[in-house]
Amino acid sequence: MKKLKLMWVKMLAWLKNNIKKDGGIRNGAKAVLFLLLVSVWSFIIMEIFCMHPLYKIKIYRIVWNIILYLFLAIMIWIPTRRVKCAGIGLIGFSGLIGCINYFVILFRGNPVSWGDFAQAKTALSVANGYSYTLNRNFWIALGMTVVGIALCAVIKEKKKEKRTSRQWIHTGMTCAGIIGIWVILINSNILYKQILPIKWNPSIQSRANGYLLSFMADAANGKVQKPKDYDPELLEQLADDTSVTPSTQEIQPNIIVIMNESFSDLSVLGDIRTDEEYLPYFHSLTEDTIYGNLYVSPYGGNTVYSEFEFLTGNSMVNLPVGVVPYTNYIHGDKTPSLVWTLKQQENPYQAVAIHPYDKAGYNRVVVYKSFGFDDFVTKDDFSDYKIDRKYISDQDDYEKLIDVYEQKKEGQPIFIFNVTMQNHGGYGERIYNMREKIHALDYKGGTDLDEYLSCIKESDTAFEYLINYFENVDEPTIILMFGDHQPRLSDKFYDMVYGKDTDDLTDEEIREKHIVPFVMWSNYQDLGGQYIEAISTNYLSTLLLDQTGVEQTKYQQFLKELHRKYPVLSLAGVKTADGTWTTTEELEEQENTTLDLYEQLQYNYLFGKNNRVDEWFYPQTESQE
Repeated sequence: MKKLKLMWVKMLAWLKNNIKKDGGIRNGAKAVLFLLLVSVWSFIIMEIFCMHPLYKIKIYRIVWNIILYLFLAIMIWIPTRRVKCAGIGLIGFSGLIGCINYFVILFRGNPVSWGDFAQAKTALSVANGYSYTLNRNFWIALGMTVVGIALCAVIKEKKKEKRTSRQWIHTGMTCAGIIGIWVILINSNILYKQILPIKWNPSIQSRANGYLLSFMADAANGKVQKPKDYDPELLEQLADDTSVTPSTQEIQPNIIVIMNESFSDLSVLGDIRTDEEYLPYFHSLTEDTIYGNLYVSPYGGNTVYSEFEFLTGNSMVNLPVGVVPYTNYIHGDKTPSLVWTLKQQENPYQAVAIHPYDKAGYNRVVVYKSFGFDDFVTKDDFSDYKIDRKYISDQDDYEKLIDVYEQKKEGQPIFIFNVTMQNHGGYGERIYNMREKIHALDYKGGTDLDEYLSCIKESDTAFEYLINYFENVDEPTIILMFGDHQPRLSDKFYDMVYGKDTDDLTDEEIREKHIVPFVMWSNYQDLGGQYIEAISTNYLSTLLLDQTGVEQTKYQQFLKELHRKYPVLSLAGVKTADGTWTTTEELEEQENTTLDLYEQLQYNYLFGKNNRVDEWFYPQTESQE
């Protein structure tokens, strides 16, 4: 903070000495120096809004950030020939984006990434469900923005003479050159080489590198590169050489999957004392089930990451930071998925997706059709329901699920994929309308934790209702429930549970924030009471299919082999068969045939277009369309 004050004093002194009595900047060189100072000021504004400790950013990365801000300023200055315009424009830009980042970080824990622009509508539709507090960082950064704009506004510049044709040509060439440099930076790995890449945690990456540098580096690295030695013909040959163990089970059970919004057991983080148990029924499901810890890629938001990994078997590990697969890569063509696997069984499954919210979120209407769902039930299809806080309750959600089940086609098994909404973020203001109230005994940071735990208790009660219903159903049915990610609670909660500042968390403690519970239950077979200590979402659908006995794809067979070598493979981290935790960055430096094949198969899946090797992704028992 002392350095910040000193920099502020020096800037004021420079302005005093270099602004003429009539308010004008003395010459072009001084104008560039002025824009450099404005760039420094803009950088500081952005980092304070993002709540980044400046002292943790290495000097050369600070320099790169300032260079990027300076480029933006010059791009305004050259065509306008007004340092005032450039200064106001840059500081205004930094203040606006910084302010947006402030609220987005409170909303989900990570700043805006380049992939967020594709899901802006979805984000806006849920953002009004959150309550926000304005801390010291917000007011300091806002004050600096106002002061910076005011200082630029007092500059009086002489009226420029009308440009000649030659001057316009020079201006155009200069602008083109700057834009060219900008394009080169975006389309090369120059910027990415300057950052400390932390793919599994964009928040930490942004804090370590500065927001603008991190953002631009991710944008530059956003295009999925073709894997080394990628060859569709070789993948075809490997598919021919790969066999799938045929199913001997004649039963095709109904399959119900519930991806429960923000459902988690926070006791994985540490001891949380409450006035009563908040997951009593869920914790009782240890006999005749399969249950355990699921390591998911997202934290505090980006539900779609878990959804994509579960329905496809692909991993966010093989994609650039910040992309949203549903909006970036899936555009309406038939796309392999768990749904198509089930629809191409001997007795094809009816497939229904349920989401008690806006159907437009994450491009689901298009994606679900591509994935093979027959129907998509959304909030518009619900009636006479209860709102918990702001969202349709799990109880009403499950009642609708049962209604869908009871209307299914006779003699045909059904697959229901249900993405709930009750527990969505925005905790701290609406506990008054919860039916069941849980109170944390040692937490003094507000009502957010109480509200969240009360939500989870209601989810637990609703899940018991659902299981009780299907216990009395004659048709064989298997139910899987898992959380999509942990909630984003206030820093005060994490400070309490860890006993230290969140900036000081170890890698292991950060991984814990990616753990959610899952349970698999059946009304027709004993699943053995198996506890799985660690599994990632990309493997979970294959684990489910193993219990149903349906015909699987060669890709799913491959995922079983991959799971044996890497039980966890997600943005949360990578766990090897011997229990060692590592990172995707470390694995990229090693020769690994299995992981290389996984990357190539996923690339072929997403970008194969006319040469996708369908033999990998569809059951062999059916001819492909």
